Amino acid sequence: MQKRVAFVLGAAVRRGALQVGALRALAEAGFQPDILIGASVGAGECSYLAVNGTDLAGIAGLEDAWHDMKALELAPSNYLWVSLRILLHRPTHALSSAWKNSS
Repeated sequence: MQKRVAFVLGAAVRRGALQVGALRALAEAGFQPDILIGASVGAGECSYLAVNGTDLAGIAGLEDAWHDMKALELAPSNYLWVSLRILLHRPTHALSSAWKNSS
């Protein structure tokens, strides 16, 4: 039986940012997943990687998304929705309405 590699990404925004570093280390060590599994913010990251690739370029894009979220100081009560908007490159005007809707 052939062995399979799964990347399992967990929940929690702070953990999500740390997981990107782990993904980079795994990719640099030559590990490529056969399957991606995620919960909450990890599911968003898995979705991003499924669309953009699990190679170093895809992971770099995910890193950029996390840097953008940090620069915008995004931590509203609806952080998951806002995080997914950024990961999926939605227009920034949608982010401002997310802030209004969360108040």
